[in-house]
Amino acid sequence: MARVESNKTITIQQSSISVTEAFKMVERQAGVSITYQSNVVNRKLRLHLSLYNATLERVLNEICEQAGLDYSLRDNYVLIRKKHEV
Repeated sequence: MARVESNKTITIQQSSISVTEAFKMVERQAGVSITYQSNVVNRKLRLHLSLYNATLERVLNEICEQAGLDYSLRDNYVLIRKKHEV
């Protein structure tokens, strides 16, 4: 994964947030564009996120781990996809 160099930190303190809303918060706070196909994200899944002044990479790792997703970064774009089983 390519690293996005950003001084912006992300704070999400939510005990029950949808994956899509979490991604919207990341987009607003980090200034990135997150894209995914609609069938990739479970819209009913609720996440527990307690992240304060976290890096983009840490936040994406936490969201994707809880949601069974993976991501790749290129410039200011984040592509979300289903996690491949190994």
